[in-house]
Amino acid sequence: PSIKTDVDGRFEAVGLLPGLYFLRASKAGYAAGNFSFRDGKRGKSRTSMVNAKVGTRDVLLVLGRGPSVGGRVVDARTGEPLKAYDLYISSLADPRELEPSTRQRFTHSDGRFDYAIKVLSTQVRILYIHARAPGFAGSFAKLDFAKDLVGMTGYVSRLDGVTITMHRGASLMGRVVDRGGNPVEGVVVSAQRKLAKLKHLNVSILSSVLPGRYAKGVSARSDKNGKFEIKALKDGMYRVTLEHPDFAYAVLPGETEIAADNAEIKDVEMKKGGRIEGTVRNEDGRPAEGAWVQLEPEKLGATKTYRRRTGLSGRYTFKNVPTGVYRLLVAERDGLDTRSALYQQTKKRHPEIIDVNMRGEIVLKYDFRN
Repeated sequence: PSIKTDVDGRFEAVGLLPGLYFLRASKAGYAAGNFSFRDGKRGKSRTSMVNAKVGTRDVLLVLGRGPSVGGRVVDARTGEPLKAYDLYISSLADPRELEPSTRQRFTHSDGRFDYAIKVLSTQVRILYIHARAPGFAGSFAKLDFAKDLVGMTGYVSRLDGVTITMHRGASLMGRVVDRGGNPVEGVVVSAQRKLAKLKHLNVSILSSVLPGRYAKGVSARSDKNGKFEIKALKDGMYRVTLEHPDFAYAVLPGETEIAADNAEIKDVEMKKGGRIEGTVRNEDGRPAEGAWVQLEPEKLGATKTYRRRTGLSGRYTFKNVPTGVYRLLVAERDGLDTRSALYQQTKKRHPEIIDVNMRGEIVLKYDFRN
């Protein structure tokens, strides 16, 4: 059971069966774990977690105050302060995406901030504070919480003088056309930067978003002339994807390099895709309503994974699927994840491998009884 402390920080658990219990204290704005600190010349240690027998009194649990970071955000070209921006905390210098729960917004004429870290694992020694602002590429500063530590556990409570320098970034421009060379409006063009390889995976409660090969994409839509421009991109290699409901999902071959100058790609042709439809049935032969059907490319990164939910008749339809080889599976049925069972079945008979081509529509019936 959970127990709240009173105004004096005291707590009492009643009605427990005899035995040994594990107690752990937690509160937003405080860090849990083991802590070391100085009391004169002697070192002392305290903890927020302890085992205690029923009947034990005066159990002491200690929470450490979450640290804070002070500094400013400035324009790299002019040196002028940014008056409005968002800050995030991560245990990764180059995460796939930033954890939304760590976001704090700042508006200050001098570009200054005072960021309170709400939760901090005592096992984390190095963190990164990331800045995001309209018209600028993302930037970050390294936070070293180990330089003033006492003993093997604990952390510093305050870091000041942190400066985050923001760059305007580069733009990626281009034009999207159909097979006849006509401009296509409304295409979502996404540029996903290739992430640096991790030497050590440091995942903490501040990094619930696990790293991947590419960062979350920055997108723009093509206008009536088929033209698009994606702004404020960091230098690096990018994977470029294009998506439109009337055309097949497209991935540009290779990777596009973005440097200090703007980059422009040649006209990109959007193509029509194939169609896959079918029926999902339960073991008794009745249509399976509300099942999630998933279409996965055999080659990772060749295209995206598609998901559809079956209707009253148990039918599903995938439209404008790019040419390629896919695995079709029922990912969820009756609220249960069925992917593992289907993967085992795939090893034996390979019933879900489909070759999609442009010669016509493919109609597939997937029946659990087979």
